[in-house]
Amino acid sequence: MDFRQLKTFVYVVQLKSFSKVADKLFLTQPTITSHIQSLEKELGMILLNRSSKEITLTPGGKILYQYALNILDLKDKALFSLDAYQGKIKGTLTLAASSIPEQYLLPELIFAFQKKYPDVVFDIKHFSSTEAIEKICNYELEFGMVGTKLDHSRLAYKNLMEDQLVIIAPSHWKDMPDVLTLDQLVKTPLILREKGSGTRILLEKVLLESGYSIDDLPVRCYLQSTEAIKEAVKKGLGISIVSEKAVKVEKHFGLLRVFPIEELNFKRDFYFVYNKNRELSPLSDAFKKFVLDYLNK
Repeated sequence: MDFRQLKTFVYVVQLKSFSKVADKLFLTQPTITSHIQSLEKELGMILLNRSSKEITLTPGGKILYQYALNILDLKDKALFSLDAYQGKIKGTLTLAASSIPEQYLLPELIFAFQKKYPDVVFDIKHFSSTEAIEKICNYELEFGMVGTKLDHSRLAYKNLMEDQLVIIAPSHWKDMPDVLTLDQLVKTPLILREKGSGTRILLEKVLLESGYSIDDLPVRCYLQSTEAIKEAVKKGLGISIVSEKAVKVEKHFGLLRVFPIEELNFKRDFYFVYNKNRELSPLSDAFKKFVLDYLNK
């Protein structure tokens, strides 16, 4: 029994897929199978039920799983403590982030964390809010910064900040009023974010509360980034709804017209989200504690 086999076993239990574990660990699927078979041969028992639609633990597998979590956790803590003793805390932290947190929140947090741990590298994965939350819930990623909530018993959310959404229009559309009503909005060519983005989810919710549907909007196109939307609006393709934080420069220099929508409350919160049931590495645990302390200041 070695650490690699135990790590493979734990990931198979969490991801319930040999192929997903192979992708995560950059190994072949036969290697993953070999790790599990070697463990089972050494222990003299079957650890996983593979016959059903979903991989499940046998009674013996349940016992080993709890000990495997503790063994791997102790190993990581030992290495982390030894590195800390030598002043060499390093490693890679992988986070999921939707557009606005990635651009306007993470740089500040990363800068503050790296002042304390300068050898830590961040790997930021860009997803819509929904995709990020699903990956965290499914144990594929540890943390996320997102613009919506999906309720699940495994997930914990901490407020990062409040955000205001605004209408943006081409600067040369001089005839458009300074405040748009909902009736005017549903008659004006629109550019929207993709399904699953926090902005799109809030828009759908607000429209529904006002007796409208997303299908009532004259959408010209769907784009997957705020920057692409701003450029499309500048060209005159239509108007859009974006975070106020994303258009401060354009508003200041008159590159876009920025104004609210009358009658509608387009405020939302951004969240730091993590899986409460996931065993964190010492480095990840240090980052989680840092973020929670940072938010409480």
